[in-house]
Amino acid sequence: MKTKIQRKKIAIGREEVAALTILKKCGVNVLEAAQVASAVIARLRQNGCVGDYSLACAAVVDEGLKVMATREKTVPFEEAVRMSLAARADRRPTTLRDLCGILRRECCAWRG
Repeated sequence: MKTKIQRKKIAIGREEVAALTILKKCGVNVLEAAQVASAVIARLRQNGCVGDYSLACAAVVDEGLKVMATREKTVPFEEAVRMSLAARADRRPTTLRDLCGILRRECCAWRG
């Protein structure tokens, strides 16, 4: 038994065309962008947000980027080595000497 798939023709206006154009130029998948926007707006509604969702979404993105920046803080390798040695400053002199020797060898091998 065959079923017919009916396709609805949806008229899109200038705003929709502009939105699609912007997303395409940014290299964003239109469907994924719509899903993300829908999820964010649903969460905003759950938290009692009404009105201008574009401003609320911008605020959500700004706060999210701030959180990500604090979580993804990295330091250069040499600084990490210095901090590691400083944390072990209370070790015996021979242990520190051995650690420094190992780090010197590994750093040279790592740099090529």
